[in-house]
Amino acid sequence: MSFRIRESRCPVFAKAACAALLAVLGTPQGIASGRARSLDPNEPFFGAKFEPHGIYHIVEGETQARVTWDCSSFPTRPCSTVGTVVKYGRAAGRMPIGVMQYIYKNDHIPGAKFPFGVVGRDVKRTFKKKGYIPQIGVPFWPDGDLQRDDTGAIVSGVYDAFFRDLARLLARSEVPVFVRPGFEFGGSGAGRIYNRTNYVAAFRRMVDIFRQEGVKNVAFVWDQYNETEYMFWYPGDSYVDWWGINLFDKSGMISTLTVSFMNDALAHRKPVMIGESSPKRIGVSPADTAWNEWFAPFFDFIARWEHVRAFSYINSSWRGISGFLDSRIELEPALASQYASRVSDPVFLHHPDYGGAGVTFGPAISIQQGSEVTASGITSTAATVTWTTEAVLNGQNGRTTSQVEYGTSTAYGSQTVEDRSYVNSHSALLHGLTPGTRYHFRVRGFDKSGFEIRSGDFTFTTPP
Repeated sequence: MSFRIRESRCPVFAKAACAALLAVLGTPQGIASGRARSLDPNEPFFGAKFEPHGIYHIVEGETQARVTWDCSSFPTRPCSTVGTVVKYGRAAGRMPIGVMQYIYKNDHIPGAKFPFGVVGRDVKRTFKKKGYIPQIGVPFWPDGDLQRDDTGAIVSGVYDAFFRDLARLLARSEVPVFVRPGFEFGGSGAGRIYNRTNYVAAFRRMVDIFRQEGVKNVAFVWDQYNETEYMFWYPGDSYVDWWGINLFDKSGMISTLTVSFMNDALAHRKPVMIGESSPKRIGVSPADTAWNEWFAPFFDFIARWEHVRAFSYINSSWRGISGFLDSRIELEPALASQYASRVSDPVFLHHPDYGGAGVTFGPAISIQQGSEVTASGITSTAATVTWTTEAVLNGQNGRTTSQVEYGTSTAYGSQTVEDRSYVNSHSALLHGLTPGTRYHFRVRGFDKSGFEIRSGDFTFTTPP
């Protein structure tokens, strides 16, 4: 099965430094000439924070919360000259654009040089300097104690200092960051012991603290494994940027629960991240069995659901954790070759190191939601749409061109003439409307590097 190739991605570059990363994220020097091509109108795209025109390729390294790039980076630790993520990248033929890690409350050492241990060190040395993006799981239980539910403590404020320091740390990374608060809630996952009511309040409290700290470069992922009543755990669209699902079993890729979850994500207009994935109870050996029983169905899942915009693969040995085996693809060259063939599809977005072509993140500029996108001055034949764009990373100004797509369904069909002035405050007049009709609309624009962004869907009704 071949993947749908998304032709809408901006040109990409082979620079890994943070300056180049910011360039592809929206500064004028990011593209030599031309504009990004329009998105496929038949492909789901919701304008969520950092929703890409493609699929982010993310990996978890050999050890949780450790990315061993080379010995000089971590002189106090034993390490080889080729780090675990690099080994994966060479086997896969592409380096992942993102690195999956975990942060526990026990990692928090206020006042320390690196107050969050390895992750704190990586913010400076790996993410900010090298341009890799972190995908971070933040459990709502203490380090190593899956039997203790800390959601009540979070709601009462015990974790506030931890969340504030974490927010400030991640803001300094100057790259997009994905955070999965209280991942794998309910079901039989790591968060099965969470109190449902407290979980929702805890998730919201963490997000609120990040907002109070003015953090704009973090997207929050609501991540589940196999909870049947998942919507009872939902913090709400205003608190969730992406939906996340963890895939460990072939059956979980085709279950009615998963189908329901994926369809509900569409209904809520949220992109989906595969937050964790590993061939549980299968591993990578023998290669043929592993490929047929897990890897082929996994990539077929990604191809089937077009709103999957990121996948995170656990390329490590989790032996000793219930049902997990060694999942390092580099151990099986035949399997690694098939894996490399799949991720070589242009739909996947990689880092320029070790074979990747670079990546354009999106959107680097967000369209503010809620009251910031409004339809006003509505008459029987006309309406004015206004909205605001803002930068979500340092070094950007958030200015884009202005255009509105509108119509009587989400297929739209009509659009205003694009105002090519680069501004933060936007306005467009819709005219020639039909009295007594409900209209759908969404706003869009291009930044100076040619990257296209779009909002979600909004509606208004003209009077008779």
